[in-house]
This record gives sequence, structure tokens and C-alpha cells, in this order.
Amino acid sequence: MTLSLIATPPEERDPRLSGAMRDAVLAAITVAPTPDAAPDEAPGAGRVAARAVALRAVLAEAPDALSPAERHLLGEWLDRLAGAGG
Repeated sequence: MTLSLIATPPEERDPRLSGAMRDAVLAAITVAPTPDAAPDEAPGAGRVAARAVALRAVLAEAPDALSPAERHLLGEWLDRLAGAGG
């Protein structure tokens, strides 16, 4: 996370990203799985939130893949999904 933020140009950094990543990691390791879930699977919303945070963290590695408007919109969606797990 830290290296990703350092590698991202200052004007493109999201100051909320490290907090969201921390929350997703804590949720992934502290949320008890449901009885019908496999032992290594977190509940649905938590899994989605963790993946949203992970995708948000690596998007900076492909800066030319999306336009600025697309990055902004995807960022909003990922933030919303990341919040759904907690």
C-alpha cells in the first residue's frame, strides 16, 4: 500500500485509500465466516470490499488504461464497494 501511494503522482493520490485498505484487511481477518461458507472464505460483502480495495490499490500501476474521468468514476464505485464490507 505504501509503495503504491509513493509511486502514484501526488495529484492522483487518494488520501482515503490507506484507511480503506486497513479497514478491508481488518474486516477480512476479523469477520467470522458464515456456517455454510468454506473456512477460508469471508462473507460476501467483506470479500467484495477486500477486492475493491485491492483493485483500487493497483490501478495506479496502469495509469494509461483509463481516462481521468473513467478513473474518477471507477474510484467512486470502488470506494462504495469497499464501504459495503464494513
